[in-house]
Amino acid sequence: MLNPALVGALVLAVAPAQSPAERLAGLARAWGQVKYVHPAMATSGIDWDAALLRAIPAVEKARTTREYREAIDALLNELDDPATSVVDDEPSTPPDSGHAQAEMRLEPIDARTAILTIPSGPGLESTPELRALLCSRFEEATTFERLIIDLRSPSGEPAGWTLADELPPCRPSGRLLP
Repeated sequence: MLNPALVGALVLAVAPAQSPAERLAGLARAWGQVKYVHPAMATSGIDWDAALLRAIPAVEKARTTREYREAIDALLNELDDPATSVVDDEPSTPPDSGHAQAEMRLEPIDARTAILTIPSGPGLESTPELRALLCSRFEEATTFERLIIDLRSPSGEPAGWTLADELPPCRPSGRLLP
């Protein structure tokens, strides 16, 4: 079953925190979101618990919102994933629309596991034959035992379609794809 938390981009908006306890609670929320949702946890050897321990002193020392955001961003930088970072409440520049046209792709991680990247966002919904493309990628994925689905939007914009709406026709021989 698809985890609803995976639908959309992993965007961590770090709200301004007043007290050290609020800042540590925000750090814990960011850490937990990555630990249980981010695709890197299934595909890399990152010791995310150790990353949390390294981030705690910087969060405790933070006195301003800017310092607090920098401390959380330092934690997220350990993922080495440009799509996961602290975002401003009001971005100063519009999202880079050039990235919105990112390509849907299936990449093997090992002999048993693959990651299917579906850059959900407005750019993908304009793709001709979106449903056929999705079905073909899921058909290719049946050669793997495990599939990680990455639905993060490169632009941060929400998709005008849902994966759940597009997948029902992708059932070969009346069975759901694994």
